[in-house]
Amino acid sequence: MASDSFIQLLDESFPLELKQIAAAEASFIISEYDRRLFSKYEIDFPAELNKAVPKRCAEFLAGRYVARHALEQLSGTAYQIPAAPDRSPIWPQGIIGSISHTNTQALAMVAYARDHLLLGLDLENWMEPVLARELSDQIICPQERKLLADSELEFHQGLTLIFSAKESLYKALFPQVKRFFGFEYARVNKIDPDSGTFVISLTRTLTQAYPAGWQISGRYLRTADTVLTLVSD
Repeated sequence: MASDSFIQLLDESFPLELKQIAAAEASFIISEYDRRLFSKYEIDFPAELNKAVPKRCAEFLAGRYVARHALEQLSGTAYQIPAAPDRSPIWPQGIIGSISHTNTQALAMVAYARDHLLLGLDLENWMEPVLARELSDQIICPQERKLLADSELEFHQGLTLIFSAKESLYKALFPQVKRFFGFEYARVNKIDPDSGTFVISLTRTLTQAYPAGWQISGRYLRTADTVLTLVSD
């Protein structure tokens, strides 16, 4: 564990029970970031961050910090996790994973590819109600708007949940399809607050293996400040 004031707490448990998946979570303070922490944590400083603002560097460091701990849990090895040109993490051979962060929390999950085909994780702070209204047309379709209207969720919370679910789906599918796709490619069809699950489907074909209509169930967890979503298979 870190003994400095940047990483405040490392937790290698996970709020959702998962099989054959290792996870790590940490809270961090952006204002305590120092580039020398990369060396302290034995994490390579990527060249693409040379001109980045401290906030982005701090979030990258916190994300790689928890990912490294998750990988150590899974494999016993402290891997480096470089970034691809598209900024996605490059995981060790035979391992899949996902990293997410807010400006105070970082979370990572990893698994062996032999155990899981897909793994996508996203953590979001709740959107402010005014911002949610402004952004809603960019995130949801008319069917999803009706889904939220019929749900018990406040609109800004429901919109944040759908946003996060689509982010998790993107992270899960991108390593398989190797192409960017926007929110309009997916639709959340069901949200079940009793079980903390949702169903999300593709509205457009990505590949032969992931055609329009393909769907998967995901899980979510709400706290006072955040929503966490997970898509895995």
